[in-house]
Amino acid sequence: MARGISLRRYEEQKVYTPQIKGYSFRIVIDAYDAEMMPEEIFGHQQTLLNPSTGVYGEDFCFVCAPDDLVKYPVDEPNPTQSPAFYRKSRIDVLVASRSIAISLWEAVQERVCGLVDALDRKDILVLTETSRCGADLIIEESASESVSTSVSVSS
Repeated sequence: MARGISLRRYEEQKVYTPQIKGYSFRIVIDAYDAEMMPEEIFGHQQTLLNPSTGVYGEDFCFVCAPDDLVKYPVDEPNPTQSPAFYRKSRIDVLVASRSIAISLWEAVQERVCGLVDALDRKDILVLTETSRCGADLIIEESASESVSTSVSVSS
């Protein structure tokens, strides 16, 4: 079975954003149908939005590297880790323009393909060097000899 993962992009939506008193474009990307790898490949960080209410949000930060898939938990941060990254199968962000949304989509595709390639490379072991510690290995020859004779008969 081959390693792989599918990505799905949802139409960007023009969204009015009161904080900036203008419009943003929303893009949503899902990772799904993963084979031999997790679907949760997008690194996020939890951020405190309102200290007085304790409301948290999340920021998409990166497409994971192979080591991130082991290091960071799924769906919510580990409170003992700093920074508190975690992995999800979805990116849902607002960007300033449609062209930035398309650029994000293209960059995510490229980095996810790079992740799949990196995971495949980790599966291949290549002997690059050998070494020995201690005394040299001495191979003793056997004292017995084997003699073989062949005879051909013609009629």
